[in-house]
Amino acid sequence: VKSIKDKGRLVNYIFKIHSKNGDTVEYLTNASYFLENGLEIIEGTIIDITELSRANAVLEEKSAKLERMAFFLDQTSDGIQVVDEEGTFVYVNKTASERLSIPMENPSEFSVYDVEKQIATKEDWNNHVKLMFDVGKIVADTKHFNVQTNAYTPIEITIVAREFQGKKYIITTAIDITDRIENARILDEKNKYLKSLTEAIDASSLVSVTDTSGKIIRANQKFCEVSQYSLKELIGSDHRIINSNNHTKAFWSNMYKTLFSGQIWHGEIRNKRKDGAYYWVNTVIFPVLDESGDPYEFLSIRQEITAAKLNETIIQRQINFQDLLMNISNRLINIDEINLNKEIDKALKEIGIFVDADRSYIFDYNHELETINNLFEWCRDGVAPQIDLLQNIPFSEVPYWVDTHFSSKIMDVLNVEQLDDSKFKDLLEVQGIKSLLAIPMMDGEKCIGFIGFDSVREVHSYTEIDKNILDLFANMLVNANKQKEFIQQIEDTNKKITEINENLEKLVEEKTASYNELNQAMIYDDKLALIGEITAGIAHDLNTPIGAVKVGAESIRFTLESLFKNVIGKSTNEQLRFACNRAIENNMEMFVGGMQMMREKQKVIDYLNEKYPHLDDPNRIASDLVKVRILEN
Repeated sequence: VKSIKDKGRLVNYIFKIHSKNGDTVEYLTNASYFLENGLEIIEGTIIDITELSRANAVLEEKSAKLERMAFFLDQTSDGIQVVDEEGTFVYVNKTASERLSIPMENPSEFSVYDVEKQIATKEDWNNHVKLMFDVGKIVADTKHFNVQTNAYTPIEITIVAREFQGKKYIITTAIDITDRIENARILDEKNKYLKSLTEAIDASSLVSVTDTSGKIIRANQKFCEVSQYSLKELIGSDHRIINSNNHTKAFWSNMYKTLFSGQIWHGEIRNKRKDGAYYWVNTVIFPVLDESGDPYEFLSIRQEITAAKLNETIIQRQINFQDLLMNISNRLINIDEINLNKEIDKALKEIGIFVDADRSYIFDYNHELETINNLFEWCRDGVAPQIDLLQNIPFSEVPYWVDTHFSSKIMDVLNVEQLDDSKFKDLLEVQGIKSLLAIPMMDGEKCIGFIGFDSVREVHSYTEIDKNILDLFANMLVNANKQKEFIQQIEDTNKKITEINENLEKLVEEKTASYNELNQAMIYDDKLALIGEITAGIAHDLNTPIGAVKVGAESIRFTLESLFKNVIGKSTNEQLRFACNRAIENNMEMFVGGMQMMREKQKVIDYLNEKYPHLDDPNRIASDLVKVRILEN
């Protein structure tokens, strides 16, 4: 009322009141104010616009929803398009507009014939519409055609048929699948690669998958072939089914600790086949992790390395065998005869244990008596010895042994049970032998014995390397036997030399006494000669020269006769040589006479110059020879 009084009139004024039942009623009024006869009058119209207002609110809300929907549809990466039953576009969102080059403001300028090349005629479209209303929905891969660039975009299209207000519409949602196709191509290539890789792994490796409790949930054919278990036997079992009990608890604990920490474990494991045989695998185990990074499966890939492991073991065993043989060789070389037998017994035990034999022994071939004898023997605990039973066996009772060994051949019997019936087989069986290896000990071309190894507990085979090394051991024993013989020969020789020395000492003492007597006699005769010389000198001074010559000659004759008769005639050649040497060593001289000695010396000098012209001092040698009465004749 105040407003109308102030303004004089109201135009389209809206006001609301609450009805008695609590509803809100909305009115639209147009009114005028005036005075008539002093009376204030408001005149106008009131129209109930409650329903109209409500309809406008609904319309506004729907418009807002449509606007929001249009915004949302424009934001999606999917192309949305609607065509009527005539095939004319009635709506495209932003993505479809850009993909097809159809304007959003006026899509009706285009039809399906412009963008769907597989629909060429009205009949094609009608058939399509009919099909859509029959099936209701179709999802397919196709291509969108851009009407401006003529480019194609691969899409996954979802088509639905709907009827609205008596008209039929085809609504299409299209997803760009360019990335999907590329990813599918890449994935296909990866799958092909993975397939090839998987086939290669399956062909060469043992593959299995277990849960965290160790239960096998998958296994490939290679796993089944190597383990000899069927897939049915493996699935649901854990890996204890192939456990060989070769590895320690610490080994397995470390493996599981590594895997449950999410790390890859790598190592070599010895497993056991269904038939009980062992095999080695080089193993890599990958923990398969969940979204939290915790393992929920374990993928195992293994390569069988039994052959390589066996070769490695054989090489190491060969090295150990060679070291053992070298140690034994050093001991045998430096051993004395007293301890030689003990050392051979010790060596037999060491070799027997190393090659896993139950009995090792050495036999001697006595070629003079044509018998064989068990000289040394070692037996494992619980194995009966045979050494006392195998003595003085004639060659005729063991012809196979003799023929084989005398031909320098090794006797190798893997399984005695498989031999043909014979005395040879009977001899082995009575000793409980299941396998036998006997290696000849050759001294040049002659077999002097053999070293043997018996397997009593079970059948046992020897490698060629084992045989070669044991052959070396046999040669060592031959050398040890030679060493023993050499030592005995040396001792016998030393004993003989000692006896000879004792006899020589006695003989030397006797001959020395004899030589001393000879020496005294020669000294005495020398004195006589000197007296004769002095006498001759005196006579020379007292008598005429002829008398002196006569006296000297007589003196010389007397001296020589006395010497030959009393000394030289009674002496042996050896005594004479000793006397001469002694005279030379003691610088003794036998004076004969000046003139005679000079003549004799000259003859010896002439003889030496003729026969021995290379002598450095013939004069001195001749003088010495004459003094000891060795003349040219």
